[in-house]
This record gives sequence, C-alpha cells and structure tokens, in this order.
Amino acid sequence: MKLLKLLTITILILIVRVIPVIAQTAPEDTTDSNIDWKKSLRLRLQLNQIYFENWTKGGENTFNWLLNVDNTFTRTGNNIKWDTISRLRYGTSKVGDGISKITDNELDMRSDVVFEQRKYVNIFLGASLKTQVTTGYIYSGNDKEARSSFIDPMYLTQKLGLDFNFVNELKLRLSLDLGEKIADEYAAFHGVDDTGTDKKEKIKVTKGLGLWSQYKRSFREKVNLDTVLDVTYDLEMISHTILDWRTAIDFKVIKSISLSVDAIYRYDKTQSKQGQLKQNTGIAIIYDLLGSE
Repeated sequence: MKLLKLLTITILILIVRVIPVIAQTAPEDTTDSNIDWKKSLRLRLQLNQIYFENWTKGGENTFNWLLNVDNTFTRTGNNIKWDTISRLRYGTSKVGDGISKITDNELDMRSDVVFEQRKYVNIFLGASLKTQVTTGYIYSGNDKEARSSFIDPMYLTQKLGLDFNFVNELKLRLSLDLGEKIADEYAAFHGVDDTGTDKKEKIKVTKGLGLWSQYKRSFREKVNLDTVLDVTYDLEMISHTILDWRTAIDFKVIKSISLSVDAIYRYDKTQSKQGQLKQNTGIAIIYDLLGSE
C-alpha cells in the first residue's frame, strides 16, 4: 500500500503541476500552428464566521472555511483534444466549544483524449481517479472515528465512449466504464470487503455505464457558473448507481472577492441509503495562479 501511495502522489504531481507548467512554457512557434493550449489553476477560499459576546438572545460562535483548488488544461490540435480536470476540496467547521470537524475532503482527477473526426460526436478514451486529501471521520459529539484516508479508498476508472459537442459551454460524455475500488484498512466501510469470508478483499472491480457533463459559463463577466454531473450505473447491480452533482456560482464583488454559492448532491448507497445534500454560501477569495479560462 505504501508503494501505491507513492505512485499515486507521483502521478498527481505530474498531472497537476508539471504538465501545466510545460504547457505554459512551451514555445509559441510549434511545428503545427493549429495546436492550442488552454490552462487554468484557480484557488478559491470561502469563509464564513458568526461571533457572539454577551448576546442575550443566544447563539453559538461558528467558523467555517472551504478551500477549492481547480486545475484545468486542454490541448487541441491534429484532430485530437486532450482534456484534464482536477479538483481538490478541503474544509472544516467549528461550532461553539466543539472540536473542529472536516466537512469537505476530496481529490478528483479526470483526463480524456477525444479523437475529433466528426463535428458533433466523437470517440474518446479516458481515465479518472477519486480519493481524498487526508483522514476522514464520522463524528458523534466531540468524539470521532476514522473511516477513510488518502487512497483508502481510491476509485480508478478507465473509460471508452462518445463525446458530444453541440454547445461550446457544454461538455457531455457517455462511456463504458471499467472501475477498480481499492481500499485497505477501511475496506469494510466502502463496499470493498463485502464477501463475508475470512479473506480480506482490498480490490473490487466493477463494470458500468458512465454519464459525465460539465457546463461552464460567465455572464457579463460578473457571474460565473460551473455545474458538473457525474453518474455511474453498475451493470451488475443497478442499486449501486452513484450520482454526484455539484454546482458553484460566484457573484463577483471586486476583482478577487466574490459572493459564492456552492452545492453538492450525492447518492451512493455504500455511504448512505438516502441522498446527501450540502450547500454553503459565503465570501470567497479567488486567485488565478496559472492563466484563466
């Protein structure tokens, strides 16, 4: 498992940091003038605080923060489009005298190669990785119990499918998916070690259908909308369908300050029998480290 962690970290560094830098520093006079790079690395820090002192009507002090790191780069040319998107989310919340609790803890990556032979529909190959940044817990009051950690579990998926290009702001892809769910210490909590035998299972292979879409648009350079829908249908057990829908809307106040609304809806039976909804509104500090979209 230590070797797997080292390999995963190396891949993450290559995709998130090295490749975008190469793209940025590549000479302009390429052999093919049709090759184009678009890249973006954006930091988004969202803050929310409530403070009381001698407040007779009651209430508890609250402090929440959420960090988003979004990295995107797209290479187009020679009838090939290479899309890579990565997203890191980490945040905590503290209420009153209670302990600080982790509210967001995610690391997602997706890389697709589209063979652009037709105007509207093309074949693509892709891969995705989903895990988390650090140890995750379930909480009961001020007590906590670890249930996950970095690459435990980790979801790897290979994809073959169709890319639809009808609207510039919309990415839409349908695929056949081959997935591996990898876990070690926390395998029993994430549907990996569910065989009921004495032998501990650490890898579970799944076959499914995937639907992924992203719609990004700016309105009058003041409002930015980014919504992503990611659905996986398990071909062997349809009840294991996983749905993840997230939307972020930023209302620009000044250059790097926005009013931010962030919402996530998730349905994953291995985590909960009911759908999960999280919504957060607050002031966000936004800074572009590498280009902008």
